[in-house]
Amino acid sequence: MKNIKVALLVLVPSVLLSSCGGDASPILEKYKNVLVDYAQLLDPAVIRGDDGKFYLYVTEGNQKWRGPDTEAFESKTPIYESTDMVNWTYKCDVVSVEESKNWKWSSTLSFWSPEIQKINNKYVFYYSLGRMGGSNLSGVGCATSDTPYGPWTHIDDPVITSEDVGNIDAIDPCVVVDNGKVYMFYGDYDGIGVIELDSTGTAVKRGATPKMVAGKHGSAQDWNNYTAPYVVKINGKWCLFVSNGEWHNVQPTTPNLYHTVVFQST
Repeated sequence: MKNIKVALLVLVPSVLLSSCGGDASPILEKYKNVLVDYAQLLDPAVIRGDDGKFYLYVTEGNQKWRGPDTEAFESKTPIYESTDMVNWTYKCDVVSVEESKNWKWSSTLSFWSPEIQKINNKYVFYYSLGRMGGSNLSGVGCATSDTPYGPWTHIDDPVITSEDVGNIDAIDPCVVVDNGKVYMFYGDYDGIGVIELDSTGTAVKRGATPKMVAGKHGSAQDWNNYTAPYVVKINGKWCLFVSNGEWHNVQPTTPNLYHTVVFQST
């Protein structure tokens, strides 16, 4: 089934409000999450399942994910479902906090910037990893399932690590399939890279080498660099959407205000 993962602009306000410290400005207070008003749906990834429903995956947290009248609980990436991409309800978690302890590298880590793709009749769920094994190593982990809501089989070896691709922050994955080939885009303020994966989408293809496609190598805190790639084909051209600017300090007076940049390629 074609991946319908979409950059939903209605989710951007929740990202802005949750990413910055201090009081929100009057400008930001005008924005709200129009999908659900009881939880922050950060870093969205959407896919249409074989059952025709849409499934939304978001960064984990400790919120009232199940509804406005429920208790807040920690979730290792909640999943929402919808029949129209407008009305969303909580479905389940990718993995429980307790179950995640059996996932190598991930038991003590946060799950953020999820990605979902269907590859060879398997749904592959990707998530960002940082400080793997107590080190500064970053990367992307994954799990597979026959359905978009699990149960999930975790792949112990990371798909990529910062050492594999030579990028300080090898996180924020975006996976695309083109003519039978699988590619992973990644990057967070150390430039945006891409590398080919094998036919399962769970490991780097043997002999594949990473390539920088936008930005530059340097410092992970270079706000003039690019982060969080999202790639989609529109009218015959590939479009690479990236974030840029100071996400940690979202105020009207911020010199380099958080914004989105787009590149095109054939």
